[in-house]
Parts: sequence; C-alpha cells; structure tokens
Amino acid sequence: MKKILLAVIFMVLAVSFLEAAQTGVEVRARGKPVIRTKPNRTVTAVFQVTNRMARKVEFTTAVRFPKGWKLLTRDFRFTLRPNESDIRLFSFFVPQTAIARKYNVIWTVKGRRYPSITDSYTLPVVVSPTTRVEVGLLRAPEYVLAGKDYQVLFLVINKSNSTNIIDTRITSEPELPLRTDIEKVTLAPGESKMVIVSVKTDPGIRSLVRHHLRLVARVTREEQVEAYAESFVQIIPRITGDEGRFHTIPAGITLRYIGQQNARNTSGFQTEASWDGTLDEEGEKHIKVLLRGPNTQNRSVLGERDEYRLSFQTEHYELYLGDHTYYLSLLTENRYGRGVRAKVNLAPLSLEGYYQKSQWTGPEDRTIAARVVVSPNDQSKIGLGYLRREKELARHDFVSLQGQLSPFENTNAELEYAFAVKNIDTDREEDNAYAVRLKSYQAWMSFWLKFIHAGPSHPGYYKDVDFLSASVSAPIVKDLRAYAGIQRGKHNLDQDTTLFAAPLDQYYQIGLRYRFRTGTHFFLEYSNRSHEDLLAGSKFDYDENTYRLGAGQGFKKFSLNSSIEIGQSTDNLTGQSSDLGRYTVSSSFRPATNQSFSVYVRYTDICHPQWEKRRYISTGLKSSIQLATVTSFSLDVHTDNFQEPYRRGRDRFGIELSHVLPNNNKVSVRGIHTRDRNSDKIDDTALLVEYKVPFGLPVSVKKSIGRVKGHVYDHETKKPLLDVILRLNGATAVTDGKGNFDFPCLKPGTYHLDINAAGIGLDRIVIRKTPIEITVKPGKETFIQIGMTRRASLLGRIMQYGPENNHNNHSLGQGNGNGNGNGDYLVVGEGNGNHISQTNGDTRLVKVNGLANIQVELMNGVETLRWLTDNKGYFRFEDLRPGKWTLRVANENLPTYHYLEKRSIELEFGPGDKQKILVRVLPKKRRIRIIEHGGIISAK
Repeated sequence: MKKILLAVIFMVLAVSFLEAAQTGVEVRARGKPVIRTKPNRTVTAVFQVTNRMARKVEFTTAVRFPKGWKLLTRDFRFTLRPNESDIRLFSFFVPQTAIARKYNVIWTVKGRRYPSITDSYTLPVVVSPTTRVEVGLLRAPEYVLAGKDYQVLFLVINKSNSTNIIDTRITSEPELPLRTDIEKVTLAPGESKMVIVSVKTDPGIRSLVRHHLRLVARVTREEQVEAYAESFVQIIPRITGDEGRFHTIPAGITLRYIGQQNARNTSGFQTEASWDGTLDEEGEKHIKVLLRGPNTQNRSVLGERDEYRLSFQTEHYELYLGDHTYYLSLLTENRYGRGVRAKVNLAPLSLEGYYQKSQWTGPEDRTIAARVVVSPNDQSKIGLGYLRREKELARHDFVSLQGQLSPFENTNAELEYAFAVKNIDTDREEDNAYAVRLKSYQAWMSFWLKFIHAGPSHPGYYKDVDFLSASVSAPIVKDLRAYAGIQRGKHNLDQDTTLFAAPLDQYYQIGLRYRFRTGTHFFLEYSNRSHEDLLAGSKFDYDENTYRLGAGQGFKKFSLNSSIEIGQSTDNLTGQSSDLGRYTVSSSFRPATNQSFSVYVRYTDICHPQWEKRRYISTGLKSSIQLATVTSFSLDVHTDNFQEPYRRGRDRFGIELSHVLPNNNKVSVRGIHTRDRNSDKIDDTALLVEYKVPFGLPVSVKKSIGRVKGHVYDHETKKPLLDVILRLNGATAVTDGKGNFDFPCLKPGTYHLDINAAGIGLDRIVIRKTPIEITVKPGKETFIQIGMTRRASLLGRIMQYGPENNHNNHSLGQGNGNGNGNGDYLVVGEGNGNHISQTNGDTRLVKVNGLANIQVELMNGVETLRWLTDNKGYFRFEDLRPGKWTLRVANENLPTYHYLEKRSIELEFGPGDKQKILVRVLPKKRRIRIIEHGGIISAK
C-alpha cells in the first residue's frame, strides 16, 4: 500500500513538473481561493509567480474582467531567474451595477520576448447581494406666489445590484393638495427615474408659508431599506394679514332643515347665530354667544334643543347668562337650566354666585348659590359655599366646605363636606354628605380615587348613595405594566322597604399589559361584576366573572387589534350558571393625514341569568375622507345579526358630506337610516341639511394698526406691473392686475419697503433708492407710488499714461505698476506749469497700464456707490437708476508724479443705457536744473 501511495504522489509531481516545464511559468493564488465582496468595493488579489525555465525571463501581466470592472493598479514588467518566485498584487474595482452572482477574473502572466511562456489563474469572485435606494432633489423653486401651482423634481436611483420595485410616498407640511406622476416604479441596477410632484397652493393664505415636501422611496420587498429627499419652498401671500379696518369676532349664521320618516313623518327648521371671540385687540375680553331655536329635538334624532346663552370672561371677571350648566361644587348642584352666574377673581380671593331656573322640572324649581374661595398659593384652596333650592312648597338650604391641596409633587387632593341647614318648613333634620378626590402621577405609580357619601335625605346633587371609584397603575419591569380598578355603588343606605330595592353594584378589575418595541402589545385582564339587592327577600343577586386576553400591532399606517373575553354568569338566587364569550377583531388604516378607515367585528355569546340566550355578530365600518381642503366625507355603518331567528336584528347606515363653497360658506348633509329585521317596525330615516355662513362681526375700529397701500408701474410706459413681490419688515404683498398692493395691518413704527428683484425682471430697477423708509401711524393709511424702469450700467477703466520718445524708442518717466519708476528722465512741456501736451516735438503720451486698487465713487445726490478697480484698472457699476450722476476718483494709490486728467466727471444715464468711460492718469511736469560746473542732475 505504501508503494502504491508513493507511486501516485510521484506521478502527480511528475505531471505538475511536466506542465510547469511545458508552460515555463507557474501562477498560484495566495490567500483565499474565492473572494467575496459587495458592489462598489475595491478588491486586492495576491498571486505567486514562479519561473520554471532554465534561464532568466522578463514577464508581463494581463487581466480579463467582466464588463464594467476596472483595474486600479498599473502593469509593471518583472524579471525572474530560474526557479525564482515573486509575489504580485493587483487591485480592481467592482462596480455598483454588478449583479449578485459568481464571476471569474483571469490573471495571465507571459514572457515579454517569448509569449509562449505563459500561465493564467482563474480567480472566482462572488458578488453579494446588496439593497440600497437613493433619492435626490433635482429642482424646486425658491418661492411661489399664493394661488399658483408649482412642481418639484426628485430623482430616485436604484443603488442595488438587483432589480427592485420601489414605492414612493409624499408627505406635505403644511398639508396642501398635491399629485405625483409616479407612485411605484421598477428599476434595474443603477437605473434612475425622475418623480414630478405637482403642488396646488391656496390663494387665500395671509402669512408666509414655508412648504416642506418629503419624498420617501422604499424597496417593496425590504421595507426597512428606504431613503428620502426634501424640498422647502416659500409660498408668498398676496396680502399679509387681515384686510379689515375693524376688529372682528368670528361669527356665523346656520340654517338647518331636519326631517324624520318612520311611522310618523316630521320635519322642521331651525336657525342658529353664534359668535366666539374677543372684544378687544389685546384678547383680554372674551365673549361667546349662542342663539338657537326653535326646539327640534322632538322632531328628529338629529334635532337640537333651543338654547340662548351668553358668556363674558376677563382675567378678573366672568358673567354667564341664559342656558348653561350651573355648577357650584361636587356635592351641591350641577344642573342645566336658565339663569345668571357671576364670578370675581381678585387673587387670592374669588367670589361667585348664580341664580337658576330648571329647564326640565319647571320654573318653580329655582336655585340660588354663592361661594367664596381663598387661594393661599397655587397648590391649595379653601372654599365656603351656600346653596338654596326651592321646588314648589319645599325649600332646602345647605352649606359646603371645600379644600384642595397638593401634599406632594404631581399629587392633588380635594375634600368637601356639605351639611344641610334645618328645614324650617318641615322641621326635619337633613343628612350630610362628604367627598374625597385624590390624583397622583408618579414615575413609579399613578393613582386615582373618588369617594362620595350622601345620606338618604341629603338635598344636594348626590343622595342616598355610597360611591367608590379607584384605579392604580404601576410598571413592574420595563415595558410591563400592572393595573387594577374598583367601582362600588350602594344605594338605599337605610334599606327602606318602601323602595323597590337596595342595590349594591360592584366591579373589580386587575390586569397586565406588555408592549414590545416593535409596536406590538398584549394584555390580560380579570374582572368581576356583581349586582345584588340587599333588602330582605332579595329580588336579584348575580355576578359575572370574565377573563380577557388581547393583542394589538401598530404599523405606520395600519393597526390591528383583537381580544377574547370568556367567563361565567351566575344567578346566586337560583344557583344557575351560564357561559359567556365575546370575541372582537378591529383594525384601522390611515393612508394619509386626511383619510382614515376603521372596521370591527364582534361575536357575542351570552346567557344572562335573567335573560334568554343571545348570540349575535356586530360589525361596523367607519371612514373619514378629506377631499382637497374644501370637501369632507364620512361613513358610519353598523349591523347586529342575531343567530336566533325570532330576535330582531338592526342595521344602521350613517353618512355625512360637507363642502366649503368659494365664498367660504359651508353646505353639509347628514343622514341616518335604521332598519329593524324580523320586525314589523317601519324603517327610520333621519335627515339634516345645514347651510352655514361664516363672517367676521365687527366690534371696534382697530386703533393699534396702520395701513400701507401703493401702486407699482412701468415708468416708461406707465402700465401697471403684475405679481411684483414687496416686503415690509417681514410682511409680504404682491401686486394685482392693476399694479396695486396692500399691507392692511401694520403696527405703528418705521418700516423699510423693499422690492424682490426676481419678480420685476433682471433688467429693471426702482426709480428711487431702496429700501424705501415708511413711517406707519396708528389708524392712518399711507399711499406710495413706485415706478420701475430699465437699469443703466457703467463700465470704466483708469489708465496710466506716459511719454514716448520716437528717437530712442523707449518710454521715459514711467514707473513700475502704481509705484515710482527708476527710468530715465526727459524734459517735456512748455515750462509754464501746465500739464504735458500729448505731443511735443517727437514726444507723445501713450497708455502704460491700468491702475489697480483705485477707489471710484458714483453719486447722484441721494446715494453713493463705491468700487475698487481690479488688477487691470477696470471698474463696473451695474444697477444704476436713470438720471445725473457724478464720477469721482480718489487720489490715493496714484503713481508718483501723476495726476488725474479730470478729478470729477458728470454723467447722465437714460433707461437701459450702457456707457463706457476712460479715466486718464497723466504724468506731471518736473523741473530740471542744470548745474554748469558739475556732473550731477537733480530733479524736484
């Protein structure tokens, strides 16, 4: 066996040697035999090259890649002696578009002079799948005028190395009507698609709006892979603020028609007037009024009762007239009726009282009440109340003591004790009452308790009752919370046998709730309900024990909830028990902020000890849709289906539609149709039609504001200019078709009016200096005319001149740049102090160079513009208003022994003029004194 193994090894080595000898060179990979990488990465491969020839050989290399792959390293020649080895490296780039699969990269080594000496190695490269999407903003306007549509262009790029289906979703803040040309697109690797979002703006906005759009692109098969891009566009209002000169209160008049069709057909009309706002501009005097009648509750389930009420509130005073719920304290009264109530708040003391007649039991049922409250601090109060109630021949007087304190942080306790004054009419002692309310919200626990005791003859709101309600909730561990609750009500405390019963109702509940970070939650509850008659010969005594298990999952737009409740009902008088079950599934879907849908299904199987067995399925559907910003639609469908054929099922269908008209009036229609199955009862249909006219009710002239109006026109043609944007200290206005603009509500003070250059054209300019200063006075209106014209421009150059001699063909007296020169000197001029003539025999002045860093001023008496010349002596003034201007050049930085030919130049520009000017800087005449006996020439 050993000999056979040695023979095999020898044969393999021999074959390898012969193969290497045949090729003359051997290439082997060093490192991993298979390279795994992701797209858009750089990969480095390592090989060992061995020369199997008997002589020294110079080699070259070559690489063959899949299409689109790139070699990053250069190909260098190398030489190997016989049997010598060398390590060679090369790097290459895997493109983003490389599809996820296995590729082959072939690296070949050849002899430079002997190409037959060659070997190659195939390197497997596995490209892993990657999923990525990218979104970019291509184009969005900087601003848009209110009422005009605009478009935003986004680019969605599939950066994956596989084909993907990509969903796009647009969010808008604030919410405006929009549409997109693409909601779902299929893109190959590296492919992109432009998404156009069209936005419709509201022409009625009265303040600057910064509209935010966000496009989110998500890979369908991997929802966690997403990207987004955003745009911000300013929507400029045509008028900022309210146009009215009066301070108004939001008000409205509503006309209603109601009708109901069933066994008897009824209908009616109702009118409502209401306003709710402040009487003053400071917002300190609030008034609310409702006038509605006649009563239509008896004509339709959609009818409303007649109500007439007024409320007036300030920081220190409150007044209520008409139909209100009049309230003094928990144990005294809390009744709806018609009356008057007043309150005075003078911290730390407050006084209040009311007089009321009942709307339900007749005008003979009257109440008079008063209370005084002292508040030593923000956490505590002490109150004393008195109430008298007169009903027919009976009169009840009682006093209430109230206290409120906060013993701990986020803890509040309220106590009240009410006792009756002896009734002088009946000479009977009346029972007292007391109440406790406690609330506490802590990080480790939240607690709520309410307890009320009122004796059988207590004349207050509560009577002949012991009532307890409490709940507690506390975290056990992170995301797990326990809660418990109790409610207990006992009536007929003295167990008066003249009454029907002495009921005791109790309800207990305990539960656990757990919430996952993914949005999933579970809960488990146990509850017990009991209803018992405490009188001898009890008429009822039964209880119900149930267990409830529920779960829910919330997504970005969708939620799903379900619960199972099972238990048992027991009649303790007969000993009979029966099972019960309730099974509920509900879900909601909110595809957008203006759309919502919900549906539920509930199956109930119950056999109450006092009832027959009931099994029924309840289903419901609700939807609410806002169409654009002016139309809304809602639907409400509910049905009960009993499995017992003799039971009556019921279907209810409700619908509501409202629309805001262009004049801002609102039309609404609401209908409810009810059908009873397995019954002779006639179907019931109720209808409500409303027409509401909103308006502003003027209550006072605005004294704290002023107004600025104006007209923008073309100064040359006298025609008005449309859509010119004007800004006044943050407020914005836009000219209409007649060139008029309006800033209706401005606080007194000094403002600066500016015009947006982009809105008037790049070649236009205001004929007067901007910004324009305007003083706004309270209650006054300022009017201003603004003319526009074509702008003028001036291009100039400051040029240094120097003398030129034709005989020796070189310039004399010229410096280097703007500094002093060291050249030769030449006597030029007439010797009378005048400047050099351009020609003096064979001498003339020529351009030397433009002068840099020379300050140039351009003035027209109102504004002064300045410029520094560039390195070639040029200066430019672009936005010049037509008219007369004066150009001045500063003497500083002029070359030595040079002066300006003209220190000041008068210019006049017309609309659209484009002028050029050359400012010459000439050499000064210098005196030369010749000394007879010397050889020195000096210049001064």
